[in-house]
Amino acid sequence: MKLRTSKQISTDLAARVKRCRIHRGFTQETLSEISGVPLSTYKRFEQKGLISLEGLIRVAIALEIEHGFDELFALKQHTFNTLDEVENAINLSSNKKPRMRVRH
Repeated sequence: MKLRTSKQISTDLAARVKRCRIHRGFTQETLSEISGVPLSTYKRFEQKGLISLEGLIRVAIALEIEHGFDELFALKQHTFNTLDEVENAINLSSNKKPRMRVRH
C-alpha cells in the first residue's frame, strides 16, 4: 500500500478536476463564474491544491461530478451468507486467527 501525503492527495485531486474542466471546455474564468468560486481561489486550487470544502463542492456541482462525493468515507456494507463468514470477518477486524469449524 502506497501512502501519500495530504499535499499529494490535494494536488492529484486538483489535477483531476482540471482535466474535467478542460474536458467540459471550460476556462478557469468560466468555471469560476458558474461555480461562484472566486477566480483567484480556483487558480490557487489548480496550482497548489488548496480550496475549502465548500468551494470544492461548488466546483464539482458546476462540473456535474458531485456524485464523486457519495462514495467518500462511505462504509462498505458486507453481505454474509453464513455464520462462519460473520465470525471470520469479526476475527479479521480484530486481528484474530479465524476459527475453523469441523463439520460432521
